[in-house]
Amino acid sequence: MFKKIQRETGRLNRKIGKLRQADAKLSTSLQKKRNELARIIDKQQICRVDLELDQIMTCFKISFANICCHLLTECLHGEKMTLQRPSESVFGLRGQMRIQNGQRHVLIERNPKQEASAFDVINHMEIKDINGHIYNFDFPPEPGHRVMDPSK
Repeated sequence: MFKKIQRETGRLNRKIGKLRQADAKLSTSLQKKRNELARIIDKQQICRVDLELDQIMTCFKISFANICCHLLTECLHGEKMTLQRPSESVFGLRGQMRIQNGQRHVLIERNPKQEASAFDVINHMEIKDINGHIYNFDFPPEPGHRVMDPSK
């Protein structure tokens, strides 16, 4: 039975070969169109992913611009500046973070150009992370400046 199936498969393969030879031009054209279809389908999938990433990035950029405008209004009293300046200020911040008493304490390295009043406004907003910890932004004490311990 197995040999019979092999003979039948061989006969069908020879028949397919004769059909391809009889109209080689049509067979070649069909193969090219299959390859082109596969390329287009793959490209559509890649384009779809690129489009979704573009939409996500556009949403992020608009949201970030809105946040910067809000912070300019609230923290810097409506001071006019390019979007690049607050972006560089935010992304250029360095510091340390620790969680204590349900708050995320963010100690930012002091930059003489930054105003502490902006952090007061942001702290007053009581921004929370997904775990419910409230962010508290501050500068570490200046060297030589004594900090009073509130527990004493």
